[in-house]
Amino acid sequence: MSSIKPTDFSDAVTSIFKSYSVDVDNALQSALDDIAEQAKQKTTEAAARQSTVVNSGHDWKDYIAAFDIKNDDSGLWRKRVIYVKAPHYRLTHLLENGHATRNGGRTRRFPHFADGQKFVDENGEKIVVDKLGEVE
Repeated sequence: MSSIKPTDFSDAVTSIFKSYSVDVDNALQSALDDIAEQAKQKTTEAAARQSTVVNSGHDWKDYIAAFDIKNDDSGLWRKRVIYVKAPHYRLTHLLENGHATRNGGRTRRFPHFADGQKFVDENGEKIVVDKLGEVE
């Protein structure tokens, strides 16, 4: 172990904490990416299940392929947002909530984002804690 002069002690401690904070930051980024990827997979699986229930003549493959993850690190909080890319994003609200039909009725709902949200609620904290446990 190297010796540190008393005058350099605060610089040495600061350096150690900075190094540790970078490691923690990298672990959190990795955890966020893992959580988002797994939540996206759960959401696309739910949409695929819904597509087998519906015999509407529409092809859900393009809609399911349009799912993506957006990184939002601009503010204080780091976020990963699962969304549907253009031009299929227009369908999301209609599928999730149902919509009015021409004859005055309503279509049924096909909620598929709820599965991804449920996964995040149940497993997100555990994944973050596991990733942080790997930091030395």
